Amino acid sequence: MVTTSSDVGRALVPVVGAAAVLLAPIEMDGHARSALAIAVAMVLCWVADVLHPAIVGFVGCFLFRATGDVEFGTAFGGFGTTTPWFLYGTLLLFSAADRSGLIGWLGAHTPRPLLRSPLTAGLALIALSYLLALVVPSSLARATLVSMLAVAWGRQSLNRGAAATGGLVLTATYSAAMFGHADMPGGPGAIMGWDVAAAVALLVGLVWLSTPSSAAASATVAPDGLAPVALDLRVAAPVAIAAGLWATTPFHGIPPALVGLGAGLVCCLPGFATQTGQGANNPDPLAIILAGAAISIPMVLIETKAVDALTHLWVMGNQWAGVLPDSLVAYWTTTAYRLFSPDGAQPGLPALTGPAGVQGSAATWAYAGSTMLALHQSPALIFGLSVAGFRAWQVLVAGLAVLAAGSVVVLLF
Repeated sequence: MVTTSSDVGRALVPVVGAAAVLLAPIEMDGHARSALAIAVAMVLCWVADVLHPAIVGFVGCFLFRATGDVEFGTAFGGFGTTTPWFLYGTLLLFSAADRSGLIGWLGAHTPRPLLRSPLTAGLALIALSYLLALVVPSSLARATLVSMLAVAWGRQSLNRGAAATGGLVLTATYSAAMFGHADMPGGPGAIMGWDVAAAVALLVGLVWLSTPSSAAASATVAPDGLAPVALDLRVAAPVAIAAGLWATTPFHGIPPALVGLGAGLVCCLPGFATQTGQGANNPDPLAIILAGAAISIPMVLIETKAVDALTHLWVMGNQWAGVLPDSLVAYWTTTAYRLFSPDGAQPGLPALTGPAGVQGSAATWAYAGSTMLALHQSPALIFGLSVAGFRAWQVLVAGLAVLAAGSVVVLLF
């Protein structure tokens, strides 16, 4: 195995981050300092793509316990929550949709003008994610539905290979996680401004990440006719039922996680698990470990009181704003804080001091919660990683584009 300088540089990033925490002149208990150093190293490993994300999560949870910072139940506490198992159910659903031919059928029966370029396909996925956010409360459920379309379009209709498929799935899952946020202070104008700006930023990232080379583009053209695809209705039925229940959640009140896991398990029963040979995608089941480890981080930080140091740094960062607008600095610092608080997990932040007050704190939390810079920050992104295999740097690029767009929005509203 040849180790390049870039590999060495990426490997040093988490080491330097952990060392900085261990040597930082901040008052912290020994266990709090150790837990925070491990958490920082985990997050930086995910951002820098040092190892497989699931392995990083597993090692981090092990270190939380091995160092004696917390008990086993806290170190691996995220695995006892709903999210990892909901994710497992959605992966089973995706596999069933692939085996049944449903994904191929969706790609074959999509209007061709929509799929002539990654730009039009990405715009359609973003619009669909936005509409689904009005009726489907779970970001992971939305990501499952739009990812099926993204894979179908990338694989059968766009016919441009893994780059286009990965870019479309990243767009689908990022927008599924980004939209559907809580009401933001500032009124409808602030919400609409954020949504439009973030969607444009995501589209720009999609075009840059998924457009193939000119040679590849000239060699592959989307087909004009409908490809003959066999559809096994029996295997596809649980997927369709889950989609229907998710879309009608406000009426029946069944938790989306229960629907996803139940439908996924049905897909494993005799008669539903028939292999038809339609699909070529095998979702990575290690995504469950990444989801559990990500949720374990805030549990450990709360237990060890290390979160107090993070909150202190957040407050200090906002007090040092200087000539910069308070809302802009709060947005940046809260985005960094949210790296340790994935998918709306607690702990929350105190109210902002200064002109923005409590309203500003809520606004920056909501905006920053929709700006994800790493895979572990949303189960929707983890789902996309499992089914499409895009890289951590691609999420970082998309997140930085959305962060830039969000900075403009918080300045205006």
